[in-house]
Amino acid sequence: MGVAIASYLALYRKYPFIATELSFVAGAFAVSTLFIVGNSVYKRSLCRRAMLSRNSWFLSRQDVELTENGFHWSGASSSAEYIWGAFCYFDEDKTNLYLFLDNAQAVVLPKKALGTPEQVEKVKSWLHP
Repeated sequence: MGVAIASYLALYRKYPFIATELSFVAGAFAVSTLFIVGNSVYKRSLCRRAMLSRNSWFLSRQDVELTENGFHWSGASSSAEYIWGAFCYFDEDKTNLYLFLDNAQAVVLPKKALGTPEQVEKVKSWLHP
């Protein structure tokens, strides 16, 4: 960005007879940059408003029923059933189990919702019998 601005200023000094055209280009660039930044901020606010609304899927109550065969998940607006074999692999951190259906989609199970560390280990054993 700095090189582009320096080159533009060099052109402005070297060819003063096209200063009007160069000013028009600079103005168009500035307006388009403001539009891109404003659009990004606007999109982010729309996503935040939708995800964090009181009736959104993200913050609504979600129930999971675990069995040896898989689990049933239900939320405010939908439900799903998964067999343990549907998950390609899983990962975990201190607070969550991440069950991956593929490289782009995962189900997140909070460990504290699963109960004790023994129960978390039991669920992990179901994932890879």
